Amino acid sequence: MKKMRKVLCMAGCCLLLAVASKAQNEEGEETRTWDKRWFLAPGLKLQAQDFAFLEKNRMGYKSNANTLPLKARGNVSAAISVYKNLSSRFAFSADVGYDYGNVTNDKVQIADALAKSYNALNASVYFHLLSARFKLQPYIYGGFNALVHDQAFMSIPAGAGVKFNARGIMLLGQAAYGFKVNQNISNTMIYSLGVYLPISNKKLQPRKKPADKKETGTGGNGAPTNVFVVMPSNDSLFKVLQGRLDDLSKAVAAGGSNGKNGNGRNGLNGESEYSEGTDSLGNPLPPSIAKFIIYFNYDEHTLLSSAFNVLDQVVYRLKQDNTLFVDLIGYTDLYGSQDYNQPLSKKRAEIAYNYLASRGIPQSRMFFNYYGKKNPIVNTQNKKDDWQNRRTEIILYRKH
Repeated sequence: MKKMRKVLCMAGCCLLLAVASKAQNEEGEETRTWDKRWFLAPGLKLQAQDFAFLEKNRMGYKSNANTLPLKARGNVSAAISVYKNLSSRFAFSADVGYDYGNVTNDKVQIADALAKSYNALNASVYFHLLSARFKLQPYIYGGFNALVHDQAFMSIPAGAGVKFNARGIMLLGQAAYGFKVNQNISNTMIYSLGVYLPISNKKLQPRKKPADKKETGTGGNGAPTNVFVVMPSNDSLFKVLQGRLDDLSKAVAAGGSNGKNGNGRNGLNGESEYSEGTDSLGNPLPPSIAKFIIYFNYDEHTLLSSAFNVLDQVVYRLKQDNTLFVDLIGYTDLYGSQDYNQPLSKKRAEIAYNYLASRGIPQSRMFFNYYGKKNPIVNTQNKKDDWQNRRTEIILYRKH
């Protein structure tokens, strides 16, 4: 048993070192925000404790645990469970349920234990090994497990698992070594499977969502698909662009900024100071060389999986041609007030800005703005078409 614990400790240390190394190499990967919703498993958190496997290893030929049927090797439970992400890496869950089966200790073989019913209590803390942008996330976890009958049988599970997180469901599958807390229970293997449903908190927002929650678009699953359109070059473009960046440079010298702390259009923390169709000095915007569009789910600013391919194409174009600059313009659909939609459109432009910056595009070549529900592609609250309005337009242009 001591040898096994040493092996588990060494494996845990190696895993933590690998996680730390990966975390250092993931700078800029956190562009997809983590899911802040509560999740509920209404009796769908299933757990099994297996005493037979470790008993056979501990007692050898004295134990017949390996010949027992599955139902006699331990106990099973079904629980109501709540789950919440605390950050992009950490999460917790708490379970309350009903358990039935056998529990044993080091002095009594599992074959001689009597089946009983128990109240099941469980709490766990999770550490995700990958960033929130991945739907399939491996994790390590530890927690506390208790079965209560005439006394409490407590253990501390430590193990690993995999989480699949989609828009309408979350699945957890995990295995752990359960270290006994007192002498009335043996060390055990613990296996869990959870099916969780999200508890949406959007009803707290001052927006009214359509009755049908399913997003519609060009994708087969109802999610919008990001597209881009390449615009033909125009010789007159360069004439219009001739003084644009020079004028912007004068504006920066007069008090503006290209950095994140600027007060003008260029800074992430600044408010917009120019109107639609004009730059910060009121000059008309030139025609674009290329226009890309990424789309968003309802009331969200998280990048969809299809957006990364589009943004990587933008990164490639900008790195191939140092004379190119980019404008990022965020929009929302027509639901809700402009006061609510304005900051949402800003977040949609910002997340694209941050992604490009994380891929090495200088801030001096990027500008962003946001208009809320203005300039809709589809001027209606039609749930079949208004996905086209939830977008960030990415416009490339060149200084001649």
